[in-house]
Amino acid sequence: MAVITDDFNRADANPAGGNWSTLSGYNVVQIISQKLCSSSSGGDSGAYWNAATPGANQFVQYTISALTAGLAATWGLILRLNDGVGTMYQAQHVPSIPRTQILKIITGTPTAISGEDTTPWQLNDVIYFEVNGTNLTLKRNGGTILTVSNGDITAAGSIGVRIPLFTGAAGSDSIDDFSGGDLGSTNLMAQICL
Repeated sequence: MAVITDDFNRADANPAGGNWSTLSGYNVVQIISQKLCSSSSGGDSGAYWNAATPGANQFVQYTISALTAGLAATWGLILRLNDGVGTMYQAQHVPSIPRTQILKIITGTPTAISGEDTTPWQLNDVIYFEVNGTNLTLKRNGGTILTVSNGDITAAGSIGVRIPLFTGAAGSDSIDDFSGGDLGSTNLMAQICL
């Protein structure tokens, strides 16, 4: 399949609409000032790409375009999502700790399978997450943060994002330059992060 990309360079919209569907149990995402952000101050927002599903070996990445320092909410990237049953791999980060984890979420029950508390995610960071067979790798600006092997979720699924709730004005935490697809797809940003 072709690489999925979205630079959000279009009119403000709430919800974001288009090829984005809301992740079950999360608030909708919206577009403000050509960036994707949360629509809520009461909980994180999540969405997945609904126009195509990559094969089982897949990647997702985005650039952090606005970030509230010390935020206690969660950023995330999602692979092999089956939204109907709440199953996915999710790489997530809580800036206030700073804690980074890779989770397996099986029918809505999260289990951390790898983690560390030393690497902060910052403004303009490119965050990249891939699964290749049973190997999961999370990178920040091309440097590996976490890697782990887990074979509990093997089927192909959707790719998506999790964006923290906003604590000030809407858009205070946002992403830009989303991309994803089959691992090995031709993608300049993915090649930089590999």
